Amino acid sequence: MNTKLTPLTIPVKQTQDWLKEWQKTNATCAKAFLIPVSDLVAAFKEMGVVTEDSKGTLTVNSTLDKGVRAYVGINPDSAKRGMNDGYGNGLFIVGTELVGNVHKDIVEGNKDVNLSKMSGTGIYDFIKPCPNNCDLTSPLYNLK
Repeated sequence: MNTKLTPLTIPVKQTQDWLKEWQKTNATCAKAFLIPVSDLVAAFKEMGVVTEDSKGTLTVNSTLDKGVRAYVGINPDSAKRGMNDGYGNGLFIVGTELVGNVHKDIVEGNKDVNLSKMSGTGIYDFIKPCPNNCDLTSPLYNLK
């Protein structure tokens, strides 16, 4: 079993092409989301991807067939959809567990997965959208 981390990266130009199209067709949507690592680590703990000992040391376990799912949402309160609110856009991350050939969401109420490692609902709310939490000097920020 190969458990070596093998991240997949893509060229900057390819990314810019995709982001430019998104920004052109979705001018009043978030350009990006700042994701707190603590939320990712918590999701990874629920998935069993990492474990933490009594001293706070994290150990990475097998990442084979592991994944997270990202859901995009918008604030139902239209008064909170201005630029300073990231246009009301939200990104919600959930850990998944492979059941058969399907990555099932590890969320409260899903009876198809093991929920024993959860400490909350399993839904992590990444509410730091760009604009208003941006790197203005990034070559990915303003693609017109």
